[in-house]
Amino acid sequence: GEIYFAEESPSWDDKGVCFLDLDKTECTTYGWAYLVDEEKISAISKKEGKSWYPKKELGTDEYGIAVYTVTGDHRNIPREACVDYLTVIAAGLNQRFGLSQNEIRRYLNCNEVFCLDSKTIEDIIDRHCKKRK
Repeated sequence: GEIYFAEESPSWDDKGVCFLDLDKTECTTYGWAYLVDEEKISAISKKEGKSWYPKKELGTDEYGIAVYTVTGDHRNIPREACVDYLTVIAAGLNQRFGLSQNEIRRYLNCNEVFCLDSKTIEDIIDRHCKKRK
């Protein structure tokens, strides 16, 4: 899948939020799985005030439990992401997955999320991502 930013969220300065395009297979996409019930998924949609996130079944895990992604098809409504949102993504890639600063740059480049100027992206990476050897 490939990530992209679209729509506008009041939670993120009325800027775009991240969606996953499951049809794009050229890029690696990092994600974190959570065990949530239907009530929690409904709460997420309600918080955004729209039905942006229809469930899409991806298959089953090794225990036979259905695995879903919660995303939407909003490529026709592209929006730039706010600095805080990209900071959360960059820090997560660094801290959860151990990506180096250079790997984060390549990841963001591959996934076309450079909605901000490159100096701002460099500042996010330098300030919020630990350097790794």
